[in-house]
Amino acid sequence: MKNLRVQRFVAKLHEIYDGKIDLSDVRGDQTTAFLTRALAAFTIVMKTGISYDESSKHIVDGFDDLGIDLIYRDDLSKKLYLIQAKFHQDGNGSISQGDTLKFCSGVEKIIDSDIDDANEKIKRKMPEAEAALEDPDYKISLIVVYTSDENIGSPSKQELEKICQRTNDPQNEITTYEIIQLQNIYSALLSSNTSEINLENVEMANWGCYLEDENIRGVYGVVPAGLIGKWWNDYKAALLAKNIRNFKGVTDVNKGMKKTLQEAPENFIYYNNGIKIVADKILRSGFRSSKRDLGHFDIKNASIVNGAQTVGSIGEIFSSNPDLLESANVFVQVISLDGRDAEFGTSITRLSNTQNRIESKDFVGLDNDFHKKLKEDFALDQIGYSYKSGEDTSLYERKCDIDSAAVSLGCYLDDVDISTIIKRQFGSIYDNLNGRPYTQIFSSNVTNYLVWNCVVISRKMDQELKRYQQSHSGTEKALSVHGNRFLLHMFYQKIKAEQSYANIKTEYLSCVDNCDSEISQFIGESIDKIKAVITEKFANSYPAYIFKNAQKCKTIKEKMLENVDA
Repeated sequence: MKNLRVQRFVAKLHEIYDGKIDLSDVRGDQTTAFLTRALAAFTIVMKTGISYDESSKHIVDGFDDLGIDLIYRDDLSKKLYLIQAKFHQDGNGSISQGDTLKFCSGVEKIIDSDIDDANEKIKRKMPEAEAALEDPDYKISLIVVYTSDENIGSPSKQELEKICQRTNDPQNEITTYEIIQLQNIYSALLSSNTSEINLENVEMANWGCYLEDENIRGVYGVVPAGLIGKWWNDYKAALLAKNIRNFKGVTDVNKGMKKTLQEAPENFIYYNNGIKIVADKILRSGFRSSKRDLGHFDIKNASIVNGAQTVGSIGEIFSSNPDLLESANVFVQVISLDGRDAEFGTSITRLSNTQNRIESKDFVGLDNDFHKKLKEDFALDQIGYSYKSGEDTSLYERKCDIDSAAVSLGCYLDDVDISTIIKRQFGSIYDNLNGRPYTQIFSSNVTNYLVWNCVVISRKMDQELKRYQQSHSGTEKALSVHGNRFLLHMFYQKIKAEQSYANIKTEYLSCVDNCDSEISQFIGESIDKIKAVITEKFANSYPAYIFKNAQKCKTIKEKMLENVDA
């Protein structure tokens, strides 16, 4: 007997994607290819909330696809999605170990930038994939999706777990995998057919209301964080349909919110600004209606217009450990659009989102004599230096900012741990402005000369690495991409040992403007040495993650210095 849910899903895929999915490379019957590609595209819509039209642009399925059907870099959630789809029209079967092995092998090739044998679709997607792999804020999300409710076999599951183990370490969970089955797809299909989000029986403590002509125009109060987590679990990005921002995933602010929810959930309401919802109508239940300590409301056609990061952060905690939210509450404001013109709702959204996001780095600008003096010293030499968000340095021909200074100075330090932190999680250096690594990087003996010379060398290194990457592939290219901060660190160690830049702290050196060939030679020689060490010590590790691991970087550095001494 045919599976009715699969039949309905097939009809929906044709409705959505007919004429939108490229099948020009398919010979013969195109049915299976269409359904596989449409399933992969529908899956990325489920996970990110992008449009159906947009989702079809990221399909890479075809000959030489490395077992990967779709690649998508989501800049909002900071995730690189790699998807393999299996369409079973009878609703039976999962995914074979062989197909899983092919998928995992393809993922490895993407991570290592080893795609010489991949199709042109994948090659066109690689620049954005490599940008995500290079950015320490991005995670890799592996998804296997198929149209049945059968559990994935143990051998296939083990292959997915192995690749996660090889990329992750105790300090960093970089790669995760998810199995999406027919029941998940069908639930999403039903949700996609629902044009309105109606939040029913919303419990609001210590509530108040705005009245106009005896009609409720708005209510406000305290809502359990667990309930908001459930909203995110049920509706995801559809909750934010009228918001100017989606959930951005891994950011300093969101990490801070999640840390509070995990460590001090009872204080969350004091630290957080809350969320704002617009709705077509607000209905209050008569239950306990005479008191304001607790009310129950139905919110019709709801959309969150301010607080996307709060909702998404709560939602991620809810999906992994909802018990953490038991003592967390959120201030919620709901505004009714009933009887209002369309511009009223738009104005609420626009004016509620005019505030700028605050990051840990922004607190440097509150009171920091070090950077103020550095800025003044640079200005005397006609160099612009900015350490506050929005500072204008357009009048200066030469310029740099606090981030480029932090990268350059951090890699200049003798401690390879600092360059590893910069590679692994750059934003974290600003988390504690009174402790390491921030105070090591911006120590009292740092001069404007040292900052500028290091920044110029860092820029030269980036420039020469790009040239190297244009003429190399495979492991060598991967090492040059992912080892950029380590290579910068090692170059600084070289010039310090040779004392060839002896006055780097006391004057602007002309030699840094002409070190291109020296850096180019250093890159070629160093990558050969690094490759030899990795082959000997870390043969099963990926370059993308070796340089985010402090102990492995220490080992490579020691082996390279041993060879120099010898």
